[in-house]
Amino acid sequence: MPTKREQVRLVRDSSDTRLGAHCLPKAIKEHFDLQSHQAAYALIWELVAERLAYIDMTERATENQALYLTESGRELAAGREPDPRDPSGYLTSLRAIPGIDSLTMTYAEEALRAYESNCPLATNVLVGVASEQMMLLLGDALADALKSANERQKLKKVLDSKQHFVHKFDAIKKRLEVRKNDVPDKYGSTLALDLTTTADLIRVDRNDAGHPTGRSFTNGDAFATLTIFARHAERTLGLREWLIANPASL
Repeated sequence: MPTKREQVRLVRDSSDTRLGAHCLPKAIKEHFDLQSHQAAYALIWELVAERLAYIDMTERATENQALYLTESGRELAAGREPDPRDPSGYLTSLRAIPGIDSLTMTYAEEALRAYESNCPLATNVLVGVASEQMMLLLGDALADALKSANERQKLKKVLDSKQHFVHKFDAIKKRLEVRKNDVPDKYGSTLALDLTTTADLIRVDRNDAGHPTGRSFTNGDAFATLTIFARHAERTLGLREWLIANPASL
């Protein structure tokens, strides 16, 4: 099945988006090699249901009524980054990140399903757990990359303890920040943004959503969280892969 981004791009680029069988439905059927016109119409109605497109019904003849992208659909078509409005494309992008593990993917997939079901509290909690798992993996790699046996032992003791995640997060952040000039610039130069800002924002939102704080979240908030999570995963796991390849180097 084509991704949602591929679908909206076909609508955007079609010269005739009328809904008559020989217009847009035919183009969709042929372009995506679908089995029937009914499958093409089902795809069209999914785009409408997900508010990525709408039908202009001002024409009296139904076959001349046309499909147009909404603002959300146009944004998806124009974008290149992983987008939660394109679930299969979003997950494909995550799975392509070197070093991403099955547990992180499990929570990311659940978070995406919660977003599709308009459950922003659940989305933020699940993204927070996925981020926590990545940070713990990063912490393990960082411990092995430390030159000092004493520092290595101290960090591993914190990571293996039953302390709350925030203490482990702070221990990882503290040791990385003083060594940011010793890692590749593409990670070191954005360390404050990737860890102090992004990871901390995800952590705080997860805590607020997962406890009876009274703070409200919208699906727009969930969309933003999933969007920044994709970059967060790429940066965090990219740094982890470098640390694994360079043991006892910091």
